[in-house]
Amino acid sequence: QKAEGLRLELEAREQLPVDDALATAQAKCQDALVRLGGAEVAALQAKEDLAKSRKENDALVEELDSIAKAFDESQEHNVKLLKTVEAKEEAATRLMQERLRADRSNSLMLQEQAAQAERLSAADLIAEKESELRSGLEAQLKAARDAQVKTEEAHRKAMTMLEQQRRVADEAQREA
Repeated sequence: QKAEGLRLELEAREQLPVDDALATAQAKCQDALVRLGGAEVAALQAKEDLAKSRKENDALVEELDSIAKAFDESQEHNVKLLKTVEAKEEAATRLMQERLRADRSNSLMLQEQAAQAERLSAADLIAEKESELRSGLEAQLKAARDAQVKTEEAHRKAMTMLEQQRRVADEAQREA
């Protein structure tokens, strides 16, 4: 704006009659005004460039802040994920330990079951032998009872014969 005012003043002076020294001074003044105008244009351009650079810088700072915030959020997320992974690993370890205990317990139960089956088989064998022994003893007892009955019957017959012979002997003695 100053440059424009000086330029208008210079134009007004050019219209007045002046001599050569004045013309030279006016030329210098006009040259200075042109340079001043160029300098003002350059200053305005520099001001615009500075404003543009500041805007770009502000945008870059905002982008950098956004990136830093995103980085911090991703770090926090990574920490949470690591905790989740650790918790899952601990759970998997506990489950594996419980499974090993269950496998051991199952193995012991299977061994105990096999031992019980062996004892049951032995008990069945003993019961079978006892049954055979009982059957044999019952057969022997029956044979003994049968023999006793026969012996008692033979004994009765013998006693009966003895009685008869006593009677016969008594009668023979009485008759004699």
